[in-house]
Amino acid sequence: MSNWTVNLTKADIVNAFLLLCFSVSGVYITTTWLPPVMPGDPGAAFFPRIALSVIFIFSFVLFVQKIRTRLHDRTTSSAPHITIDLSKFFWTLLFSSLLVAGISTIGFEFSGFLFLFILLWQRTSRWVWAFFMSLSAVAIMYLIFVLILKVRLPLLFLPDYIKFF
Repeated sequence: MSNWTVNLTKADIVNAFLLLCFSVSGVYITTTWLPPVMPGDPGAAFFPRIALSVIFIFSFVLFVQKIRTRLHDRTTSSAPHITIDLSKFFWTLLFSSLLVAGISTIGFEFSGFLFLFILLWQRTSRWVWAFFMSLSAVAIMYLIFVLILKVRLPLLFLPDYIKFF
């Protein structure tokens, strides 16, 4: 009961189909956004539409490729399978939910560190390595998103800004 065997070809077909639906619905949603007000301005929907178009193209290629593979695998019966440990899957889902719930109450630093530390420790059983990797990953994310890109994350004890000059 704790393991689940998945046919990778079927899973890729379902994922590609869901991505196709997501990209088409995303483009539809961007049609309701306000048009650009200044001449020459591409508008707020320009870059999301580019990203959604790239997602659509690659998911369409994946969908066609996996349909062809599935038709070929029916004759040879050599479809690849993977076994997923459901307990690890649900623990990961639980900790991801706790990260989302905890980021506004205990801050990005602490919740991100706990999330990474617990998942790395669970997967590697090396708590010292998991501690330092989690600490460095949170520091790198803080440096990139908060200090360089100026994204406002809910922080508990790190400053929102650091003036370099």
